[in-house]
Amino acid sequence: MSDSARLLGKAIIVALPSMLLVGAFILHARSGADVRHAVLEDKIDKLILSDTHPRVIAAGDSRAQTGFVPAVFTAKTGLDSANIAIGSGMLEEAYDALTARHALVKGRILIVSVTSDQISDYDSEVLPINPEVAANAPLDFTTLRFYMNYYNSLLQFQTDDFQRFARGDFSPDKTQMDDTTLQRKGFQPRTDTFDPAHLVWLDATPQWYIDTDTDGLRLQDFLRGINGFGHSDVTVVLYKGPIAPAWRPILEGTKGAAVEAHFDDIVRNAIAPYPNMHFIDFSEKDIPSLGNTQFADIMHLNENGAIIFTEMLVSELRQEHIVK
Repeated sequence: MSDSARLLGKAIIVALPSMLLVGAFILHARSGADVRHAVLEDKIDKLILSDTHPRVIAAGDSRAQTGFVPAVFTAKTGLDSANIAIGSGMLEEAYDALTARHALVKGRILIVSVTSDQISDYDSEVLPINPEVAANAPLDFTTLRFYMNYYNSLLQFQTDDFQRFARGDFSPDKTQMDDTTLQRKGFQPRTDTFDPAHLVWLDATPQWYIDTDTDGLRLQDFLRGINGFGHSDVTVVLYKGPIAPAWRPILEGTKGAAVEAHFDDIVRNAIAPYPNMHFIDFSEKDIPSLGNTQFADIMHLNENGAIIFTEMLVSELRQEHIVK
């Protein structure tokens, strides 16, 4: 055997463990969107396609996940309800998942938390864009920046995941509800209390507002979800959750406030053609019963705040003649 062959053999032996590790990771690899899809599908299967078949479904992002209490809603209205909202959940993501499972049936009420993050191309946990939306997107700077952000976030997720994998942590991501969450019909409360003193480090125009683009591809996919719900047989209530009182004066007059106002206009204009769709903006309401101590941070309610908010939501829906 020649020296070069021996050297190659030694190199293969030395590199083999790393090659096996990389190969195993490639087989294991997934994105943050894959994990979120699995969580959402688990909630739908166990809370909606189960024997209970709730009349009312809360969906959307973490503000509904931690802010809508099915037990309170059901006690106040007599309507069975469930919470399938997930962290960083998107409106179009909920539409696609519910449609695929034939859950958008006549007579059902869907309550969806929406935020400007859901139309921001800056979002660090973005979903892949719907192929039809992507195909119709103009090849301009906005589109290119979206894909740069998307692939950067995907690369960061895979890098973090590989580091965990390389440490020997092969534990699967938690994509199934535990027994407590199942008993709470998907509600996942936060027990911490917001401290306004923490706002000293938060600029009035934080990075997610500075770098945001709310008129790009993410908006088009969001509108696709609205159009889908608008043509369905369900009653859909989109809502923006309340914000901590200490955050409101800091946000006022900033680019962040302009982004939020622009988002409100987008939602109102988008749902205007659909009589089955409604929009309630709680972020602009002065709500004395929701002080800073009812929040876990500037925009997420703690458990006490979630109970108060769910009761308030029922009152708003009664005023709109959506529930009795």
